[in-house]
Amino acid sequence: LSQVSQLSATASVSKPLNRSIALQTCAVASVEHHNLIDGKAIAATVRSEIRDEVEKLKIATGKVPGLAVVLVGTRKDSETYVRSKKKACEEAGIMSFGTDLPEDVSEDELLKVVKAYNDDPA
Repeated sequence: LSQVSQLSATASVSKPLNRSIALQTCAVASVEHHNLIDGKAIAATVRSEIRDEVEKLKIATGKVPGLAVVLVGTRKDSETYVRSKKKACEEAGIMSFGTDLPEDVSEDELLKVVKAYNDDPA
């Protein structure tokens, strides 16, 4: 948009009105030729492709990828984020696991939970 402003300002100096309008029309026309993308549709396609790949992996190995989340505390925004990741996993055919811990959990207890997930062969 700043280029459009510069072009129309430059054009105004040479020919006051007609040139400015012509350049603005050209800039708008070039904007109209840009492709708009539909992020939700692209995301759905990507999830579908991932689901297909996960299914192939399951058939070939008997295993599927998984996401483990350890949530410490009760922040609403974090809980919402984790729910959205679990939903995305479900849509993609990926397993999801979760452990909720209190805000005052000790570092040792937290590390035990993380280690348990890391040691789990599933």
